[in-house]
Amino acid sequence: MDSCERLIDLRMDFIEQLLLLKGWFTRSDLMCRFDIKEAAATREIAKYRKINGSENNLVFNNSLRRYEIKSDTFSPIFKKEITTLLSNLKNKNISNIVGFDGVGIDIFPRLSEPKLDILAPISRAIINKKVIKISYFSVKNGSSSKIIVPHSIFDSGLKLYIRCYCFKYKKFLELALDRIVDFNGISGDAQSEYQKGADCYWNSFVDLKIMPHPNVSHPETIKYELGFNEDIKVVSVRTALAQYWLQRWNVDCSKKHELNHKLYPLALFNRDVLEGGSAYVAPGYFLS
Repeated sequence: MDSCERLIDLRMDFIEQLLLLKGWFTRSDLMCRFDIKEAAATREIAKYRKINGSENNLVFNNSLRRYEIKSDTFSPIFKKEITTLLSNLKNKNISNIVGFDGVGIDIFPRLSEPKLDILAPISRAIINKKVIKISYFSVKNGSSSKIIVPHSIFDSGLKLYIRCYCFKYKKFLELALDRIVDFNGISGDAQSEYQKGADCYWNSFVDLKIMPHPNVSHPETIKYELGFNEDIKVVSVRTALAQYWLQRWNVDCSKKHELNHKLYPLALFNRDVLEGGSAYVAPGYFLS
């Protein structure tokens, strides 16, 4: 395959990514992504629409002047690697073109991969601010149906989560993306009080004061490794994500720093900034 054919495939593939992740696209999306003129973008869309099977993937909305996904019949013509899609959502420029405000995914190292048929409609719901129905597995309650408004995706380093408003519990919370069994459709548009702007714990930040664990024999090693300028390192994270950050970095959050320092070489100095209801994965927080 020569460079020209690879460029065509790249542009055709990006059209499908826009349909999957945003649910619609216009010529300007291609113009921004590939730095091409309007006429060239029009030609690329025409090329895609000539591909056998593309008629099942998109429809033109005359009133909004955009191409929209046929979600009931959509089937990717170009092979989709979930790692590529996730990588694109971590790229601010590409995420902006897709339609996210900022990056599509707040970045932590990833442990597991979600299913594309779950990630794609969740992405569309976030971008288009929709109320959706899902089937979900939890350790406490097993399988259940939920009505939610997802507004963000984040990676804890162990798994991917969505931050969402849950109508059952009447609050914003996190759900593990890998525990979503089925996407069961859209229930309507989300009102402003259920969207990201109303999630105070997502939009606020907390300063976590981290120090080497008191039982570490050579705390200077920890300070050097993690770039401490003083005895305490201050890390600012989203309030909603504080517990996940502490879990990811194995920070002892117990009152008397009782956890094994070989497993938890860091300790939280200001554990009072955490709240019990949002600290259930913070290591040692609930030790008496």
